Parts: sequence; C-alpha cells; structure tokens
Amino acid sequence: MLKRVKRTMSAFVVGAMVFSTCQTAMAEQLPPVAIQIDGALAENLTTAPFIENNYVYISSDDAKAIFGKDFNSDENVSLRKVAEESGYTVGWDAINRTAIAVNKDKLLDSIGDFTIMDKYNEYSQQFNEKNYAIEGSFTFDINMSDLEGTVKIPVDGNGTITGLTSGNKAEMAIDINFDFSALADSLGEDVSSINLNNITVEYKMDLDSGLIYFHSAELQTALGVSADAWLSIDLQQILNLSGTDLNIADLMKKVQNGSYKDLVKTQVDAMSFNNVGDYEVAKSALSLFSDETFTKNGNTYTSKSVVGNSESGLSENTLILTVDDNDKVIAYSVTSKASVSNLISTEITASTDADLNSTAKLNYSIPGLVEMNMDMGMKYTETNDVTTGTVDENTEVIDLMGLLLASLTQAQMDISPSVTAE
Repeated sequence: MLKRVKRTMSAFVVGAMVFSTCQTAMAEQLPPVAIQIDGALAENLTTAPFIENNYVYISSDDAKAIFGKDFNSDENVSLRKVAEESGYTVGWDAINRTAIAVNKDKLLDSIGDFTIMDKYNEYSQQFNEKNYAIEGSFTFDINMSDLEGTVKIPVDGNGTITGLTSGNKAEMAIDINFDFSALADSLGEDVSSINLNNITVEYKMDLDSGLIYFHSAELQTALGVSADAWLSIDLQQILNLSGTDLNIADLMKKVQNGSYKDLVKTQVDAMSFNNVGDYEVAKSALSLFSDETFTKNGNTYTSKSVVGNSESGLSENTLILTVDDNDKVIAYSVTSKASVSNLISTEITASTDADLNSTAKLNYSIPGLVEMNMDMGMKYTETNDVTTGTVDENTEVIDLMGLLLASLTQAQMDISPSVTAE
C-alpha cells in the first residue's frame, strides 16, 4: 500500500495533467461530398462535388462563383488547385466527407484588432528588459482516491520559491514540504517510511532556445534516475510532435517585438483545418482578448469570454487590466475556467499588482478521483544578478522525452505475453 502511495505522489509532483475534449458527429451513412468555405457550407452548386484520384472536383462555374476568378476551364477543376491558387489553405474532413478551404488573411481580418492587448505587451516588456529576484511561498491540499473510492490519499503541504529572471531566461528552486498526517489517519498505518516529506525541485529555462531543465535528487532517486543529472525538455521538439509549424525562436520574437496581432497571425499561419468545426473553434479561440471583447470602466479594462458548453467542454476567461492616467497598464488579473460536466473542472486565477506582488490560485477536480487546491504568492524585486537559464557545460543531461519513451517501451514489454517456440 505504501509503495503505491509513494509512486502516486511522485508521479503527481513531477507530472502535469493536460486534458482536452472533442466531440464529432458520426453519420449513420456515407454522406455526399460537401464543400466548406471559411466556415460556411457552399450551397446552390451547379454540379455536385465528387472525388477522383483522391482529389475533390467542382465545376469551373462553381469555382468562379466561390473564389471570384475565372480559371479558364470548361471542365471540372480540382478544388485544392483552384483554392490554393486563390490563397486558401485546404483540408479534408474524412468523417464528414467535406473539403475545407480557409482564407487565413480573411480569418485574421474577421477577428479584429488587439490594441488593448498591445498595452499589456508594453507592460510585460519590463520583465524582459530587467533582472528580477523572486521570492514566494505556497500552500496546497490534495485528496486522491482509487477508482473504487476505497483508498483515500489526503495530503497537505507548503513550500517556498526562490528564483531569478533575466529576460527569457530564468532559474528557480522550489522547496516542498508534505504533511502526511491526514494520510496516516485515513489508512490507519504508519506512513513514516514515505520519504517525500521534503523535496527540492530546481528549474532552469531558456525560452530563446526552448530548453527547460529541472532537477530533484529525491524524486530522481525514487524514479531510478541519476540524482546528479538534470532532466531536459525541448519545447521545439514538443511543438514539432504536435504537428504545428511554430518555431520557438520566432514565436518569442513576435511576443517581445511584435504586436499582439502579430502573435495571433503566427498562430493562424500554423493552423490546419481538417474538421468542419475547426474554423469556428479557431475563430473563437483567436478572438480571445480582441478589442471588441473589452469594456472600460474607470481605470480598468475588462474582457470576458465564454466558449463551448458544459456537456462537450466549457471555457470561461476573464482578464482585467488596470491602467494609470496615461492609459498604461500597471497591473492585471486573469481568471480561466475549464470544465466538462461531471468529468473535470479547473479554475486558475493569477494577478500582479503595481508593486509587482503576484498571487495565483489553482482549483482542480476530477470528481471521485482527485481534488486539488493551491494558493501561491510571489514578489518580484529588481536585481543586478543575472541568470543564463542553462546548466553548466559538464553537467549530465538526460532527455526527458527519451526517458519517458524508454519507460513506456519497457512497460509494454513487461505486460506483453512472452512467446516461446515448442
């Protein structure tokens, strides 16, 4: 029992739970081929679209009506060919048998402007131009249970945070203290052998290169990894695996030197559209914090948005920007809620005041399995100290993605039945 608790807590500390939900309507029978242009189905076509040699074809008259240009053909034309010639990105929804064409420039124009978020970008530049020392503390409580609800794992704790930031580079040390007294009462056992009472986790990151390093002797020993090594994560590698064309270095330049809409354009350029719902989802997500979502009252701008629904997935976001008499941002607060009815709910709030005091709260729940609450406060103070955001040259570095892949491969081998020749 104690070993299982120990493994569970170790994984919980070093892991991050990221959930996404999606819902696709399945047709009962194979539908005819359809065409979607900038999120709307093309109607009143003179000829039904059809597939030939894995390409969708439409009549030249329909192509002219849709794209507004003559393709000099009396025959049917490839939708992909004429759409791409007209500056559209083309995708295919195999389930709904729908060819999708999106003009990303039109999509970007329809989203509107982000001049208020440009004010926030200007405010955030101070963190890129100066060096800051960080000091903070946090408390948390976690309640976990097994699938049957028979084993309860309640754990409380607290910790401190110290760190340093220099532009896109940072280093941080987090000391975590666990209180297992409630667990002992729940299990009716002595839990003193669970060696997780005090853990230190160190982070170093360089967002210019996209590399993040972290180290925890206690956790690495528990996981069978060298306690002297540092584990690394390559954010560019993760982006590549996700199928996007985003480049970390270019993205950081856009964040720091460009307008907020430049950043949105970078996101649009990396998007693909292979589901009939992608266009509206993209437009809703990209419109988050556009000028038209803000209202001003006194010295505060407030943006509120709601996307989706409680059954398939609901996202609620509120951003409040506080400005001075010159309309310059001096403080902010943000609240983000995400939930799926009876499955999962998350609420995160964060704020920084005019004196660079920051607070954050996290509430996370999977009913019947996990309940977690965390409160954190930090103070940023200007300093002359500088961090490189990387480890020393002779430090042993272990690629975390490779380590996880090797662990998964070994786990698969362990559970696969052995085959012997007779």
